[in-house]
Amino acid sequence: MTLRVILLRSDGAHHRFLEMLLAENFDLIHVVEESEKNQIRRLRKKGKWMAWAWRQYHTARRVIMGTAAYRRRYFEQIMKEPMKDAPTSQVEWINDPTTTDVLLEKKADIIIVIGTSILRKQVLEDAGATILNIHGGWLPDYRGNHCYFFAQYFRDWKKIGSTIHQVNSGVDTGDIVDHIKPSLDVKKYSAESLYCDGERLAFYRLIEILKELERGIPLTKIPQPQDMGRTFRSCDRKPFHELSMFLRYFFLRNQEKQ
Repeated sequence: MTLRVILLRSDGAHHRFLEMLLAENFDLIHVVEESEKNQIRRLRKKGKWMAWAWRQYHTARRVIMGTAAYRRRYFEQIMKEPMKDAPTSQVEWINDPTTTDVLLEKKADIIIVIGTSILRKQVLEDAGATILNIHGGWLPDYRGNHCYFFAQYFRDWKKIGSTIHQVNSGVDTGDIVDHIKPSLDVKKYSAESLYCDGERLAFYRLIEILKELERGIPLTKIPQPQDMGRTFRSCDRKPFHELSMFLRYFFLRNQEKQ
């Protein structure tokens, strides 16, 4: 029997690429989209001005430094056209009643989430199925945001990668299903290149795991130690971090040319 899947996602190119893979391989019965603009707009509405300012900064940084365009090109050039369309609901916040209505009505076998705000208790309770997240970082050491960047910044080479894990009420604290490392040289490539490569491989690995689940093979889950790691937020990645990384790779490239 084909697996019935619901996808909760944001609106990045890599999120749409994951949607394509799920639609190709399973019965993708519904997609709920919480756009990045809505995430930022909600911070402003809630009066979280510092968090709003840092999200605006990173949006501008990605445009100025070209990483937004790089990510878009990376995933758009490997997407197949036309993509199978799944019924889609757009919400201002992933915890809106619309999401719970979809979950209660559609009754998926499994729910995949990527790039959204943290799921609240009510959504978790109404899900009625296992929820898996593709986290762009190595759990339990790197939780939150910008995990590829900070693992590279700290030269923690063995902890650069993505994690497929079960979602619970914490921030990236659910049981680990698998780790995936990028195929690129982690000491030579930028955090953005590594992120795109690692996420692509994580998406393919997720498809393999779901196909195993479809055949009756249960998920392998390893509980996370809760006293390890650090949760990185948008405000943690400051301009001097960017300058430090730029200088590091500027001198590295010059040494390789000599």
